[in-house]
Amino acid sequence: IILWGTGGSLEQLWGKPKFLRFVLVTTSLAGAATLLTALVFPAISGFPFFGGTIMSAIVWVGYGCAIWERSTNIFGYPLTGRTFAMIGVLLLALNAVFSQGGWYILIAEAWALAFTFAYARFGFPSEFIIRFRSWQLDRQLKKRSSHLKGIDGGKRNVGGDSDKYLH
Repeated sequence: IILWGTGGSLEQLWGKPKFLRFVLVTTSLAGAATLLTALVFPAISGFPFFGGTIMSAIVWVGYGCAIWERSTNIFGYPLTGRTFAMIGVLLLALNAVFSQGGWYILIAEAWALAFTFAYARFGFPSEFIIRFRSWQLDRQLKKRSSHLKGIDGGKRNVGGDSDKYLH
């Protein structure tokens, strides 16, 4: 039900290609990270993880992160995206507390939430790299222009509407 309700809203917000990429990439990364964690903690390898629970958590929290400052409506109550995402995290924690797997299930869900938050808030890795490069370029341009000073030209060499030269 969560995949149908929240996933449809997230797909409408992002579009089908980005939504599918988000769900498949974050689920796959969470699975791979859980496998790598199982190498360190071998007891995890004997515990079954259900992809539907992980995927619905990814969609729920991803939708909350995508509408972070905006409002949504759940059962007639207005919530911000931030609160919506925190409810998803709370549901996952309750699932881990009351399930038979205990903290083992929390490992897979924690990886899923980490990748979901990173993807939904910062974008796909290529978008993150573009943002980082833009920040670098902006920083370089500010550094280059730091030695420029604004001076008034006095009465000489000044047009009627221009009063400053940069040197």
